[in-house]
Amino acid sequence: MKTLSQFLLSILVSNAILLSSTKAQAPVDLTEAEAAALEDKVNNLVRERGVLESAVAVELRSPIESTIVFLVEEGVRVKKGDQLFKLESAAIEDAISIQKTKLAASNAELAAAENGLKNREIALRSVQTIGEKQVEVADMKLNLFRAEDGEHEAALKNLADKMVVVENHVAAATATLIQTKEREALNSAVVKGAEATLAAAQAKLSVLRRERKLHDLRKQICLAELELALLEHKTNMDTLSNELRSEWQQAKSVLEAARHAVTLEKSKLDSLLEKLDGSVVHAPQDGVVLYPERRRGAEELEPGVTVRERQPILKVADVSKLQVAVSVNETRIGRVKIGQDAVVRFDALIDREFEGKVARINDTPEPTTFLQESGREYKAIVSLPDPNPMLRIGMTAMVDIRTTK
Repeated sequence: MKTLSQFLLSILVSNAILLSSTKAQAPVDLTEAEAAALEDKVNNLVRERGVLESAVAVELRSPIESTIVFLVEEGVRVKKGDQLFKLESAAIEDAISIQKTKLAASNAELAAAENGLKNREIALRSVQTIGEKQVEVADMKLNLFRAEDGEHEAALKNLADKMVVVENHVAAATATLIQTKEREALNSAVVKGAEATLAAAQAKLSVLRRERKLHDLRKQICLAELELALLEHKTNMDTLSNELRSEWQQAKSVLEAARHAVTLEKSKLDSLLEKLDGSVVHAPQDGVVLYPERRRGAEELEPGVTVRERQPILKVADVSKLQVAVSVNETRIGRVKIGQDAVVRFDALIDREFEGKVARINDTPEPTTFLQESGREYKAIVSLPDPNPMLRIGMTAMVDIRTTK
């Protein structure tokens, strides 16, 4: 009876027949206890076929549109740093030469812009220094002219002193004439002499008064000239400073544009150099070389074939970290949990069993095909903690996932 139970279990599991979770009627040839044990085994097992793959596979793409010169063969084991493929780089080298010329021209424009800005700064400082000094001198002259002990006031004081003296002379000459006329009424010569003295004093006083009026006029003119000179210096300084500030701002804008141009041209050159360096691609890790799945009608990758930029060329799969990918129908995926134990049997090693664990379950279903009968399928990953050296990527396997009710 025990042998028959095992035989029936094998048939039920291989055909994915699940028994009802409710208590079933025992087969005629099985006892009730054996039928219950068989039902428990079936309900606690999910069996799916899967494919062995690397848990860590690095995809390498073409950095440029070019022609393959060298390509390592698929299935070859490589070490980190080994050359994987090489692309034709003559076009990139020509572009690099042109870009270096553009960068040199941009650097020359940058140097000229820096000198232009520096010259504007020097001119602005010079204009401000000279203008400030001119305004200072003009202001000093104006203050000196206005001061009480200044040149104008000193001249005015001297003129006033002279007028006082002459006024005294006029007064004295007037008194003398009056006295002379009283004493020397009959002596016309003496009287005429006194009159002549008075007339001379009066004439001199008139001259001094006219001179004072002219002096006041000259003062107004001189004051206006000094104020005008101060204003002109201030205006000139402001005008030149504003013009130079405008030129300085323009020179600064030119400098910023030149710096941006240098940065842009250098970035383009760095990108080309990176592409040139990327035209020879080396293995980023130890592993096995895998080619991408070729679409129907697509050209096979080999030396002489032109590839586009960012086109996948190959993968380097780490064979020390292996896993089996299985697709579980939506009717059973709810029973599969991360961390559950699994038994993996490979078609190429039918007499060996490998222990594994469910490491990941995708939240989204796999793409459907027109051949798919019914229901969505979800990808589950079963990790192999201790992969055997006999295992090869791409091997097919039967995976039994031990689930719970």
